[in-house]
Amino acid sequence: LEEREFELNEDYCKLKESHEGTVKQREEELEKTFLLRLEQALEQEREVAKVSLEREKCEFQAKVELFQKQLESKELQMTIERAEHLGQIDTIRRDNEDSLASRAESIRQEERHNCNHLIHESVSGWKYQVEELKKKLLDVEAELLESKERQQVVEEEHTNALILQSEIQELEKIV
Repeated sequence: LEEREFELNEDYCKLKESHEGTVKQREEELEKTFLLRLEQALEQEREVAKVSLEREKCEFQAKVELFQKQLESKELQMTIERAEHLGQIDTIRRDNEDSLASRAESIRQEERHNCNHLIHESVSGWKYQVEELKKKLLDVEAELLESKERQQVVEEEHTNALILQSEIQELEKIV
């Protein structure tokens, strides 16, 4: 009986070591998989943000260029009409060039402001997604801790079962 009990304890130790190794390996695999997925998701979000920002920048630049052309065309038309009417073509041309330069600078400043605003919005969205991923990571860690606690309960129950089994065997011997 002692020999059998020794064998059972040896088998239990081997089983426990194997189970711990499997659990640890699975935990490492889950952690690696999660980190890889997190990294991939962040990279995708960065790429999407870059593409979106570039597209918005191009659209904005196209609108600015169209506006400038329309503005220049309209101003040129009005300037010519005034010059013909007043006979002061040179004076109006100089004024128009100064005005266009001033307006172009104003438009460039507005474009910079809008680009900075778009970048800020993209970064804010990215930060929100990082926070969401952090929450998911905390959930996974909580599940992992819960799994470890369940494993400990199972091991305690197994130990209790072995103790009961040995007590039953001793009682059977007595009977």
